[in-house]
Amino acid sequence: MGIFVLLFAVLIIAGLIWLLLRKKNVPDLPGSSLDDVGPSGVILVKGDEYLVEQKNRYAGGGEESFELKLTGDEDVTFWLNWYRDGGLIVTITQEVDFDELELTSADLDMFDSQQIGEFDFDGVVYHLSASGESQLYENCQSNGEPFYYWDFGDEEHKHVINIQYWDRNTYEASIGGYIQESDIEIYSMTEDS
Repeated sequence: MGIFVLLFAVLIIAGLIWLLLRKKNVPDLPGSSLDDVGPSGVILVKGDEYLVEQKNRYAGGGEESFELKLTGDEDVTFWLNWYRDGGLIVTITQEVDFDELELTSADLDMFDSQQIGEFDFDGVVYHLSASGESQLYENCQSNGEPFYYWDFGDEEHKHVINIQYWDRNTYEASIGGYIQESDIEIYSMTEDS
């Protein structure tokens, strides 16, 4: 009987140690949100860990949105974008060469003037969801840089493509998809947290 009590006590102690060690790997930032995350923060998106390199703010047309520049495995860069529209709307994208989209500036001008347009890329049909002028406030600084944008999404609201035209006569594009707020875990907001 004494051996069973001793064995039971050892099992309880081992279980407590396991719980304490396991807790160190679980984020413990109650009440934190993406709005609080800054450079050197660490977040998980669908279980993949990313280091926050930069936080930017966008403003235009009375709307405001934010993005985090993320570095993932093998130093691959991703962009986590979000805004509030009755709830939190979040996308994660990765840069793609604009020429791969096989769109021309004339296509984009037509989409913009008609406020409608669609194109096929990689077997997905993308529809224009918004276009207009905006300002990028890099690192959330007070001076913004103007640009023009076109946002596209598929009918299932899974896939997105964002295109930006800058004064320096360049187009930038990114492709990705919508994610749920529940897919995001905040491990640290900055290097100090």
